[in-house]
Amino acid sequence: MLLLNVKPEDPSRTRLFYAGRLSQARTVRAGRFPFFVSIASRVCLAARTYVESAQRAAARVLLNYPRLSIAHLVDDRCYSSLMLPVFPLLVLLSMASSAAPALPQKSFDEIAKQADSARNADRTMEAIALYREAVQLRPSWEEGWLWLGNLLYDQDRFPEAQASFARFVAIKPKPGPVWAMKGLCEFEMRDFPHATEDLQTWVHGDFHGSDNLSDVAAFHWAMLLTRESDFGRALYVLADRAQRRESAAG
Repeated sequence: MLLLNVKPEDPSRTRLFYAGRLSQARTVRAGRFPFFVSIASRVCLAARTYVESAQRAAARVLLNYPRLSIAHLVDDRCYSSLMLPVFPLLVLLSMASSAAPALPQKSFDEIAKQADSARNADRTMEAIALYREAVQLRPSWEEGWLWLGNLLYDQDRFPEAQASFARFVAIKPKPGPVWAMKGLCEFEMRDFPHATEDLQTWVHGDFHGSDNLSDVAAFHWAMLLTRESDFGRALYVLADRAQRRESAAG
């Protein structure tokens, strides 16, 4: 065994041996065995804590009784006595991590397809996680940012939704419904200056989105104009939406 390579009567080499093994244990391939590495790391941390406590106690005794042989024994053997049960676990863990195959990585297309399926099946939380994974793999995927923002908005997670819509408009800055969604998020976040800017951008666009979105965005736009004491424009916005609704119904 590895532990037999150090003679028990050589305390300095024993201490260096265990310190080196503890350092090596922290470099085990954590990506493959996160659970076991976490357990091993906690065991190592606890063992090191006990080692340091034993050494501090021995140092205090030696300070007052420098010739006390038992204190010297504790100071020299604390690594051996406390670290011995730890290293069989670390050796096995290191061997297992070297032999285990890496898990296959899913492609962007697979993740995007799974995200769409989860969204269509109303598995909202799963869809959010999958869209996040997909846009991390392909940050230029504008549709992914759009659906992620919509799902987060429906969950009232406005700061996260705003960040997703911001990524979308950075890729596709043309005025459209996403500017309204971004402005609504900022309104809920009480970031009124940016909400005003984004809703104004939406108003100047050629396509305003669905009637429901247009009604909600126009109402919030009118409230923002009222905050700025621009009552005339606020009334105009509301009257215009009412007229458009009436024309669509007729």
